[in-house]
Amino acid sequence: AQLSWVANAAGLAAATQAEMETATSTSVGVTPGRQKYHPGHPKAWGEITYTAGVPELITNFNVTSLTDNGTGDIQFVPTDSIGASNGAAFATLRIDAGHIAMRSQGGTSWKILVFDSAAVAADLACHAMIFGDI
Repeated sequence: AQLSWVANAAGLAAATQAEMETATSTSVGVTPGRQKYHPGHPKAWGEITYTAGVPELITNFNVTSLTDNGTGDIQFVPTDSIGASNGAAFATLRIDAGHIAMRSQGGTSWKILVFDSAAVAADLACHAMIFGDI
């Protein structure tokens, strides 16, 4: 069942998905269920560590699963599909010795490639974040 919003005494109404996506209104309020539609809000993020070479999602928002494609190669799958044409990804390592790259696989999943400081594929703990339109 969908909840309805009742304006408060000041007349503030809840933003629609369209209002959140355009991000221009200053006369509507943001509710928790609509925040994810704002272009400045990450659509999915996660902290990934490894146990015996297997990636594990420690904490996340809107991530369905991880797939281990081999050493230093992870498939990061958001719960909501993110537009392939306008998505942006950001990933960082939890250590300061190595390299990381992240790219869209058509908006339904994102590949994370991790390398150690010698540019060799490695299973290193990392953080990943995706922005875009859901």
